[in-house]
This record gives sequence, structure tokens and C-alpha cells, in this order.
Amino acid sequence: MKKFIAAISAAAMLFGAVAGLTACGGGHEHIWDGGEVTTAATCVSNGVKTFKCTVEGCGESYTEPVAKTGHDFTGGWVEADGASHVQKCANCTAVDSENIQEHSFEEDIEQRVPATCHSDGSKTLVCNGCGAQKTEEITERPGHDFTGGLVNVNAEGHAIKCADCEEVDLESIVPHNFENQPLISDGKETHHRNCADCGAPSESVAHVWGEEVIVIEATFYNDGKTERVCACGDKTEIVIPALDSMHASVDDASWQFGTGEITNFDTCEYTFTQLTQKNADNDGYTNGTDEIKADWFSNGSFDTVIIITYTFEQDVTASVVASFKGVGDTANNPEAAISDYSLRIGLKDGTALKDVAFKRGTQFKTEPYVKNFKQGDTLVFIFKHETDGWDQGNYIITVNKAQPTVNAG
Repeated sequence: MKKFIAAISAAAMLFGAVAGLTACGGGHEHIWDGGEVTTAATCVSNGVKTFKCTVEGCGESYTEPVAKTGHDFTGGWVEADGASHVQKCANCTAVDSENIQEHSFEEDIEQRVPATCHSDGSKTLVCNGCGAQKTEEITERPGHDFTGGLVNVNAEGHAIKCADCEEVDLESIVPHNFENQPLISDGKETHHRNCADCGAPSESVAHVWGEEVIVIEATFYNDGKTERVCACGDKTEIVIPALDSMHASVDDASWQFGTGEITNFDTCEYTFTQLTQKNADNDGYTNGTDEIKADWFSNGSFDTVIIITYTFEQDVTASVVASFKGVGDTANNPEAAISDYSLRIGLKDGTALKDVAFKRGTQFKTEPYVKNFKQGDTLVFIFKHETDGWDQGNYIITVNKAQPTVNAG
């Protein structure tokens, strides 16, 4: 009974307030506005509406509850389990458990991974309702596609490779084609050929060297070099040691009566000059550039002078030997082979190194003369024979490398 009376009293007070009959402490009747929702109601909780007195200076207010809205199951579909989905509330995370539907799957072709000859594929199924996905394997594999080109199988041949994997069609093996292919160096002592079809190398074989060819002549000062070339382009080189000896020869068949020419130079730059012209002072012989004084020899009576010179290209210790053999028509003129001869070995600057005189002989050879020659030194060999002697003769000049010991003269 008390609860009932209290409820009636509360209702009466509420009615009075709404009707503006409530009196405030300020001595006026409240006049309430239409109210404002200050806390929105949701699907799971009530809201709040607040009313304010509009009498100036009052500031009084009161609230009323706003009933909750309830769920709005018009939101999207979400997966419930692996086989079905449910629709969720548009305003919260609640789902309509009374409306469960099975998935409706279709394949997404863009996500398909095709099976190959060497691996399974996969396909992706997507539910039309909720977007749930599941993947299924594609286990049915296609056969090999033997269009991938030729590959080396072994030393005997090559075969066709699968375009999608490393599998080789062993039933298609054919021999390698090395015929007419260029030789390729292995960078060692061997070479090989590459198959014209698959590029596989043949078995390496030893180089076949061509004829030995001199590419740099050995000289008295420097080593030379020979070379042999293989058909693959590799080269082998052999050093030719520098010459220990060099010589110049003038034989009687090469010159006579005022003309002459060196017939064997080795690789050395000898010069040969025959002087028969008297100089301006009439005390020697000249050819305009070379001059020999008559008093250089013990007997100034002579009619022919032969000069052979050589200029050293580098410093070297050398042993010098000169020889001469006079020749002539000894059968008809015995005097032709027995003229008196003289030899001077010296430097072009006029320094005498060695003088040799000999008489009534047909051949002589000097003892070796050793000297430490300098680069640019010009060695001069001067032969002369007496008046009425024959011009013909065999001259030989030899320069040998020697130990660094210098003769006195």
C-alpha cells in the first residue's frame, strides 16, 4: 500500500513539473524547455534527456531516461564458423545468432596458382556473403614441356630440357657437334672446342704449336725471342740469348779496285770504306769524311787504305780480333800475294789501340785486344798495303764479350 501511494505521489510531482506548476526557491513557477538529449541511447543502454528552466536566472534542470534502441541487424555478414556466417548489428559488435546462413563459395580466378610439372598449385575460394576465404590444393600436375632448348648431358651428347623445370628428356640425347668449331684456349697448355648446338666444351687436348718464328733478333747487347703459335691463339716464347760474338767479313769476291761492300754484318752496324784518293796536303788519303795520314804507319809508301768501323751501342767489355788474307793471281803473278801490309786498331777520335806490321805474308791474325768500351766509342780498323800491292783481300773483324780486364795495348 505504501509503495502504491509513493508511486502516485511521484507521478503527481512529475506531472506538475511538466505542466510548469513546480515552484522553486526563487518564488516562481518553473517553465521547462523541450529538453535536450545529452547522452544518446544505444542498442544496449538507455540514454539521458535533460530539461532546463527557462526563467531568467533560475538554472534549475532535471533529466529523463531515453529508452535504448535495441540491435539493428542490418550490418555486414561475418563468419560464424568454417561453414557459415551471421549478420552483425549496424551499431555494435553483436550478431544475430538467430539468422545463421551457410557460406556460398566461388573461386577467385586471379588468385589461382596453377600446378606445374614439378609442383602442386592452389585455388582460393571466396564466400559471396561474408568474404571468408579458403584455399584448396591443385594436385593434378601437367606433363613436362620439353621445349626448353638443348642442354649438355654428358661428354657424349646433349638433350632437350623442360621449359618449366630442370628435367631433361633423356630419350632425345644426340651427339655433340664440335665439327668446324674454333679452338678455345684453356689458359694452360691445352685447348678445346664448344658444341655448336649446346655450347658444351669438348675434352681438352694439348696445343699444337706452329713453326718457330723469330720475332726479335738477338744482338750483341740484347736477347732475342722466337715464337710459336697454336691455332687457338696461344703463344709460346723462347728467349734467344744475346750474342757472345759479332763479326764483319769482306771477301775478295765482294770488292776490288776501289769498290767494296760488307757481305756479313750479323746484326751489327759495321761500315766499310776504301781510300785511294790523296788528301789536300798530299800526306795521306781521304774520301771526304775519313782521312788516314801516311805517317801513321812505319812505311808511308802505300796506295790503298781499307777502313772498317763499328760504334758500340752500350758499355761492354770486349775482346777484338782482326785477320786478313791477301789474294791475287798468284799463278801468273807471284808478287800479288806477298805485298807488305800494316794494321792499326784504334778509336775514331784518333786514339791508337794496337798497331801490327807484317811483311811478305799472305795471312795474319792479331792477338785478342780486350778493353772496357763505352757507349758511343767507335772502333776503327785500318788496313793498308804497300805500293804496287793488290787491292783484293779477305778482311774479318770479330768482337767477343770478355771478362772486364783491359789490355795495355
